[in-house]
Amino acid sequence: MTATMTATGSGARCRACAYPLGAPDLDLGPQPLLDDPVAPIAASSIPLVPVRIALCRSCGLAQLCAVPRPVISDPAVAATLASSRHGHGRRRPGASTAHLVAWAAEVLTRTRLSGGSLVVDVASGDGAALQPYAEAGMAVLGHESHADLAAAANADGLRTMGETLGSPASTAVIRSGGGAALILVNHALAHADDLEASVGRIRAALVPGGWVAIETLDFGAILRRGLFDVLGHAHRSYFSVASLASLLAASGLAIVAVRRDAVHGGTLRVLARADGSSVIAQRSLDRLLAADERVGATDPDALGRLGERAALVGEELHEHLAAAARSGTSVVGYGAPGRAVSILSLARVDVGLLPFTVDREATKHGLALPGSGVPVRGVEALDVARPREVLVLAWTWAREIANELGRVGAWGGRLVTPLPRLRTLPRRNGAQR
Repeated sequence: MTATMTATGSGARCRACAYPLGAPDLDLGPQPLLDDPVAPIAASSIPLVPVRIALCRSCGLAQLCAVPRPVISDPAVAATLASSRHGHGRRRPGASTAHLVAWAAEVLTRTRLSGGSLVVDVASGDGAALQPYAEAGMAVLGHESHADLAAAANADGLRTMGETLGSPASTAVIRSGGGAALILVNHALAHADDLEASVGRIRAALVPGGWVAIETLDFGAILRRGLFDVLGHAHRSYFSVASLASLLAASGLAIVAVRRDAVHGGTLRVLARADGSSVIAQRSLDRLLAADERVGATDPDALGRLGERAALVGEELHEHLAAAARSGTSVVGYGAPGRAVSILSLARVDVGLLPFTVDREATKHGLALPGSGVPVRGVEALDVARPREVLVLAWTWAREIANELGRVGAWGGRLVTPLPRLRTLPRRNGAQR
């Protein structure tokens, strides 16, 4: 595994402000281009491409560097890459859905939208984020490029288009509804190639004084907690408070409320408003900006330190699993999130060290994780195998998973998380919770 500073210039420009980017500040080495589970026969065929991250010296945006990609000659592999979803879009029971409901309640309380106001989601999947707004009496409109997800949303009465926001068809529908009173941007900005254009389309769709609710991975938390596993090909941008505020301000959007949340290991929740029609939450901004400064969110050296941590954690996990294999200790995984592909790649894990992982989402069963080739099975496989150790790859939901898997302790097993550090989750009353 390599995690080193590089010294070659990129010649690229910042996705947010177009300032020239210098050399990448972090190189996490080759990782699969795809982090969705794939057919087992394709798991080893997904190309490996270096993950290199640069920090813009002007606006402070951390971003994935463009690197040469191999020509894909296999039609099946090309189709698999083209259909990637990065795990977004589907409703999931438990804390994930509860999180979306709570976020919607918070937004509705703050914005005080009147009934029938148009709420638009720029990347709506099967409508999970729109559902609470529809139930609150709002008109909703989703945008989803994957036909099956859009069909699922429409079947639930959540109007969803296969068009992108800003397309002629989308613009016509939004105008016919009087304009968007609120636009939801749940983790969509991280995937945009041209951030200025993306935010410009959002701004153009809003009514005067309209709102934007944004949730995105928190770059400050990534540095503070060492969350290198979210740095990968699926995410093009990683926002600090300063870089997000700068991006929004360039399109006439002012931050009204901002706070951090622990979901996904660390996210920013932001409410912004058009035309500067509300007082900026300056006290909250100043506090979060100061916290980002302390962890080095604008310091290229901080990315170098993150790379060093990635190398250490990867080696620690590899040695842990190798020692288990040598001693005959059975280990299987729990969860198949996109970030697991990064963790296993950096730790050089294959089926010899982790024979399989389980997941509650049936659509993943029978597939395998790219790169490592680790198969994904149903949760019932855990009870059949009764391993001595369960490696919780979906570690950001460790508390919920520990409650679900209290039975593991009953057969003498333990739950282990790879991040933010390799550790065994505590047991209570003889069972792990």
